[in-house]
Amino acid sequence: MNQTRIIFILVILVIGLVICTVFFANGMYKYYKAYLERGLYPNGNEQRVELKLDSLQTDIIIIGDSRSKHWDISDDWWNSYEVHKMAQSGFTSAQVRVLANNANIEGEVNCVILCMGINDLKAGYFFKQQENAISSTVIDNYEKIAQQFAANNTKIVVCNVFPEGRHGGIRRLIWPSGMQRQIESVNKSLLELCKQKGYLYLDAYGTLMDGRTKTPAKANYYKDFLHLNNEGYEALNKQLKKLLDGEA
Repeated sequence: MNQTRIIFILVILVIGLVICTVFFANGMYKYYKAYLERGLYPNGNEQRVELKLDSLQTDIIIIGDSRSKHWDISDDWWNSYEVHKMAQSGFTSAQVRVLANNANIEGEVNCVILCMGINDLKAGYFFKQQENAISSTVIDNYEKIAQQFAANNTKIVVCNVFPEGRHGGIRRLIWPSGMQRQIESVNKSLLELCKQKGYLYLDAYGTLMDGRTKTPAKANYYKDFLHLNNEGYEALNKQLKKLLDGEA
């Protein structure tokens, strides 16, 4: 086989690979955009949660997305509480709100911890014109869920949106460039909400940020670009315990 023919075959293979990559990327883009859109505008049919609380226990419900679902409660001090989780991976704040609205809870909830919002904000790459509206929706859903439980004299802890971890590869291609700025803006509004309503404010963002290097977050706290490892949750739990003990 002569050199010209080899080059021709290689060119054809490269062109074929490029075409396949473009079609795959386009398909993934459409799928992911549709997935996020369903999250931003849920139909209200999210699963119904049934909780029966023990009146002899101090009950805490952690409400939110995957960051809430995987919240590490292995520290010994958590043994003083009966902890329930009302959280689903991938849920936007709108879906979490529907989840909370649909919940059937028997008994008195002593404390609710709200942690959500990142799945709304990451949709910004696909819905750039709606960035401000999406941020406002996150804040509104925090407020509405908090009001739902605060009406029953439940202690409310608002955990702000974590900083983004370090992300690379294909994830960087579809990650909103202004994500960090948007997170900071939402967190500022959440702090104001807590001041106005008397809610406890858990500054996860400040706890997880790497102030020394000014990078988005401390690498040793994250297992990927979105989710914390046990060390990250340990850092948050220290701050949370102070809030619950009235020391913060």
